[in-house]
Amino acid sequence: MKKVILSILFIGMIETLVLAEGTPRINFIQDSHDFGRVLQGKTAEYTFTFENRGTDDLLIKEVTTSCGCTAALVSANVIEPGETGQIKVSYDSQGRAGKVSRTISVVSNDPVESIKELTITAMVDPSMHTSFNVNESIF
Repeated sequence: MKKVILSILFIGMIETLVLAEGTPRINFIQDSHDFGRVLQGKTAEYTFTFENRGTDDLLIKEVTTSCGCTAALVSANVIEPGETGQIKVSYDSQGRAGKVSRTISVVSNDPVESIKELTITAMVDPSMHTSFNVNESIF
């Protein structure tokens, strides 16, 4: 009985893989980026590149960010098989300090991974002008 159930599951997995071959497949070269040290108040930018490794058009349905301090712009909403696309991400460190981590969610018609999470991180250093006291000026 166990062999029959395992055989049915195995056949089901193979059918799923065969069906997935005729579909869009999103593949990011890199799904995370560390900006390193960023001076508070500065905007850091990075571009994530992805490829459609499937055989049908990849549709980017939505790109959202986890915080209003992060913006993401996709190069095109339709990526043909074998073509690449980009998502340009900008992070505004104004009012932030210390270690930060933000996510970008990419929703597509990829049947295997319809929501892909990208991550950006940074260490935000307080800017010098925020600690400057006018009363201590030497001029």
